[in-house]
Parts: sequence; structure tokens; C-alpha cells
Amino acid sequence: EKSNTNERDILIPKKAILPSMLFFSVTICFAACCAFLPLLALEREISQISLFFISHGGISIIARPIGGALGDRIGRLPIVIFGMITMSSAMFILAAADSNFIILFAGIFSGLGVSLCNTGLFALALDRVSPDQQGSATAVIQLAWDVGIIVSGIGLGFLATKLGLASLFIAGGLCPLIALGVTIILLLNGELSIKKPSNDIIKPVK
Repeated sequence: EKSNTNERDILIPKKAILPSMLFFSVTICFAACCAFLPLLALEREISQISLFFISHGGISIIARPIGGALGDRIGRLPIVIFGMITMSSAMFILAAADSNFIILFAGIFSGLGVSLCNTGLFALALDRVSPDQQGSATAVIQLAWDVGIIVSGIGLGFLATKLGLASLFIAGGLCPLIALGVTIILLLNGELSIKKPSNDIIKPVK
């Protein structure tokens, strides 16, 4: 009983931090899209920037439930890895976008990236904590949105003023690739496993 009480008193569960950090690599990308796509549209004379968000939202409606079901069957990490790759691809596509069609295409990739990583990493964070910490773990994983918005606005915004909008999207696209590299290293070290949810854990934090 004392152990359960102590767990409930923890504000930030340690085992939820890694999923949140990985998710941050995706939220910084989408925050950049929300903030800077209108400027990209003006610079490159793209008339329907809304196509990005329409395709993003449309594919998300499909990808979230499918990704969640797949995560329950084959584990969280496969869908997260795929999401990181598609989010990174979306940013690189936007860096070169010059038409409505390409913007729509990038939105599909972005929708896959955000929805699959959000679903998989949210579930992974809950898998890694006790039932008494699930509310706190939820808060930690959602903090990735807030931090992503701040870092995107300041860091990527500064980069855009110095090197142009294309550099912003290229830099953003590197973030999920870095997170992917971290995930692969953890997999190779045996600290993270691509298995069903009951085994999707990292060695206990001491």
C-alpha cells in the first residue's frame, strides 16, 4: 500500500520520459508546419495551403485506429518507427514543395507520422507505468506538444530567418531521424524490444 501511495505522488514518472522525448521529435515538426506553412505558401505562390491540413487530418482518421490495433498485435515500436520515417519524409517534401499537389502529398505523410507516433508512443508510455501513474504518464507524453511548439517557434524560427524557410523544414525532418537512431540503438542494446505490448519495456530505471 505504501508503494502504491508513493507511485501516486510522483509528478513525472521516469518511464514515461523516453516516449515523450521520442514524440517531441515529431511534435516539433508539426508545430513548424502550423506556424510556417503560410509563409512558405506566400514565398512559393502556393494557393491552397489548406490541402496540407485536409490531407493530414483525413489520413489521421484512418491511420489512428489501424495503428492502435496493429500496436496491440505486433507491439508499439513498429508503428512508431514507420511514423518517424513518414514524418521526416513529410518535412523533406515540404522543403522542396512548389505546388498544391506536393503540399497535399506532404500532408498525407505528415498525418501518418503524427497519428502513428502519437498512438504508439502514448500507448508505450502507459505500458511502462503502473495503473496509479497513468494520469501522470499521460501528462508527460502530452508535454511533448508544448515543448515542440516552443522549440519550433524559437529555434526553427531563428533558423528560418538566417537560412530561409527550406532550411527550417530540412532541420525539422532531421529530428525524427535522430529519434529513430536512438530507438535503433536501444533495440540493438536490448534495452528496447519489438515485441507485443507486454514486452515493450525498457530495463527498470534504478
